[in-house]
Amino acid sequence: MWLFTVAGKHWRAQGGAHAATLGPLPVTKADSFSAEYVHSFFSPGMSAPVHKHSGPEGFYAMEGDTCLEMPGGTHTGFGPGNTVVSSGGEPMQLMAIGTVPRRAFALILHDATLPATTRVTDWKPSGVCEAKLSGSR
Repeated sequence: MWLFTVAGKHWRAQGGAHAATLGPLPVTKADSFSAEYVHSFFSPGMSAPVHKHSGPEGFYAMEGDTCLEMPGGTHTGFGPGNTVVSSGGEPMQLMAIGTVPRRAFALILHDATLPATTRVTDWKPSGVCEAKLSGSR
């Protein structure tokens, strides 16, 4: 069982074991927020469609290696416990790299009046993540 919270850095639930802290999340002002929690399973080489979020996203990989390409650069994380935080609004492509499947949880924290995720067709990734598929770090 997992407990996800949006709280101060040092807050801890009573009981259980703390697995990870993601953030801080770069949140912009809104009257109210929605949190979308996602569990994903990607085989090596599998990627999400190019998309963007209306708020920041943070994810924690329980297994596998992560590559997230955005116009401003590429973020990678290797092995169990890798985390990545991205701000909202920028197009992105997420890919599982390495040799084992990537299993992860994600949080998208966004303005409640906006959709959490929107597909993007006006940006194409450069292929940096595909080049990392060999599992080399």
